[in-house]
Amino acid sequence: MIRLDGKVIVVTGAGRGIGRAHAELLAARGAAVVIGDLGVDIDGSGVSSDPAQEVAEAITAAGGCAVACAADIREADGAQALLQAALDLGGRVDGLVNNAGILSHVAFAEMSLAEIQRQFDVHVFGTVRVTQTLWPELVRSGGSVVNTTSSGIFGAPVSMAYSIAKGAVFAFSRALATVGDAEGVRVNLLMPGAETRMQAFAREQFGGAAEPSEEARRRSSPALVAPVVTYLMSDECSLNGEMIYAGHGHVRRFVLASGDGIHIEDLTPELIAENWEQISRLEPLHIVNDLPSFRASLGAPMTESGRVATR
Repeated sequence: MIRLDGKVIVVTGAGRGIGRAHAELLAARGAAVVIGDLGVDIDGSGVSSDPAQEVAEAITAAGGCAVACAADIREADGAQALLQAALDLGGRVDGLVNNAGILSHVAFAEMSLAEIQRQFDVHVFGTVRVTQTLWPELVRSGGSVVNTTSSGIFGAPVSMAYSIAKGAVFAFSRALATVGDAEGVRVNLLMPGAETRMQAFAREQFGGAAEPSEEARRRSSPALVAPVVTYLMSDECSLNGEMIYAGHGHVRRFVLASGDGIHIEDLTPELIAENWEQISRLEPLHIVNDLPSFRASLGAPMTESGRVATR
């Protein structure tokens, strides 16, 4: 059985939904957990220490070890508070799950730069700030970071600011994974799918039901996401720089990839048009995890004379 005994793990946005499920399973497997949550509404308004405190008390009542920390990750003091809570709890930091987030739905025509900034303040700058603050302790322990992205990176037209921010989290995480590879910290991405306040809000924006059926709720439980984070936090896991989807019982690896394409030094628009079928082929498939693997894919056998129409 995978155990996390002796590990101290910080989870942001752990007062409800997916974050709470992460915290509860991590604690059930032996970790001491810092429940980071500012208790805000979906759009980021309002503040309450109650959600974090309720989760910490529930974990403690079940025999686990947890402490609440109503920290604002948008501020340097909030990141410091999370670090101090972890050190007070167990004298170390072995893991960080950046899960906190907000959501809004604004059409592109009405989307302001201020709305993009608001999403970045939480999803991007909050993630970067907390990770950077905890990083020295994570290096010391040889720890693990899980950053939360979203299927919105594939295109969510009515929550575009959110999608932009989650795309930035993806890029940050892939870059940080190369730093972690040299410094002994694993950095991976989680793309979760579950029934939460945010999911319900998003579903209503698309004209769906306000409440899912009991069967849909069971199949969409955040408890079906948490096992992936527990695995990524464990010593049994050696993954770095990966993006994993978890939800509804599915666990899938997502990658950036390319095919061979074409290689013609005297390239013209006409040659691209004539050879688009070959350019668009994804066999053989080259998986791109970082810049070295991207460069390696360009050094793979390229298709030239004989299979490419030339002029």
